[in-house]
Amino acid sequence: MKKVLIVEDHDLIRELYDMSLGSEYSLIFYSNGEDAIKDISNICPDLIIMDIGLPGIDGISTIKIIRGRIGPKVPIIIISGNLEIDHATAGLRLGVSELISKPCSTQEILDVVKRKLGDQK
Repeated sequence: MKKVLIVEDHDLIRELYDMSLGSEYSLIFYSNGEDAIKDISNICPDLIIMDIGLPGIDGISTIKIIRGRIGPKVPIIIISGNLEIDHATAGLRLGVSELISKPCSTQEILDVVKRKLGDQK
C-alpha cells in the first residue's frame, strides 16, 4: 500500500483525509512541520499533502527542509485555506506538483492523489 504523509493541524480535516484516502492508502499524519521533518527520513512517503498555515514552522518552510532531505521525486500537494500568490510561487519553485484551495471535496482530493501516484484506473 502506498504511503501518504499528511501535515495538517486541524483534526476535522485529518478525519476528512482519512475518510477519502484511508481505504486506499497508508496515511501518516502530523499536526506540525517540526515532527514531519524529524521523521521524514524514516517514513519514505510516496506522496505528501501539506497545509500552509501550521503552528510553528509554516508549510512552505517545511517543504523546503523536506525537499533537502528526500529530494525532488516525491510529489507534494499543497491543500490550504490560506493559499496566497506568494505561497503558490514558493511552492512551485520547490517542486510542488499541485496547489488546491480549501474548501475542496473529498473526491477532488482522492482524484488528485490517484493522478499523482499513477493510480487512476
